[in-house]
Amino acid sequence: MIKIIELCKQETRIWQVSWEKPPPNTLKLNTDRSALNNPGKIGGGGILRDHTGSMVYAFTIPLGYGTNNQAETLAAIHGIEWCIQHGYRRIALEIDSELLTRWLTHSLKPPWQLQQGIQDLINLTRQLEFFSCQHTYREANSTTDLLSKISHKTDVIHTTTPPNNYQQSSKEVIF
Repeated sequence: MIKIIELCKQETRIWQVSWEKPPPNTLKLNTDRSALNNPGKIGGGGILRDHTGSMVYAFTIPLGYGTNNQAETLAAIHGIEWCIQHGYRRIALEIDSELLTRWLTHSLKPPWQLQQGIQDLINLTRQLEFFSCQHTYREANSTTDLLSKISHKTDVIHTTTPPNNYQQSSKEVIF
């Protein structure tokens, strides 16, 4: 048995992980969640960028109390709702949750506690002209990871848009 073990070799693979721009006429929405415990205090964050990589919108949102998967779903819902409200209809959602990706692509059924939230998100995506959902590694989603963590330091939604897209509603606070 020792001779067999000695023949075993550790294989190491290295992948370059980076954020990639969406195709022309499509915006990429990256969202992420933060959960202090599971369940516990949850929040979310996201950033919407155009095909040049320029920011269109960013947000951090406190989401109350729940699970990490609820936070992941609610952050994506907030981002998609904002896109629809502002007339953006071609969205590529990129998230570091393989579970949410699989729930949205129907390759895995969500647990009953999340089924309504997932269905709400699917219904929102049906209002879009184009929608895709892709998993990304956490390393390519670091901006949204930071935004989601900021959500624990506030009790209101914070958003930002570049000056040429400046819009503010009573629910949003520019940071």
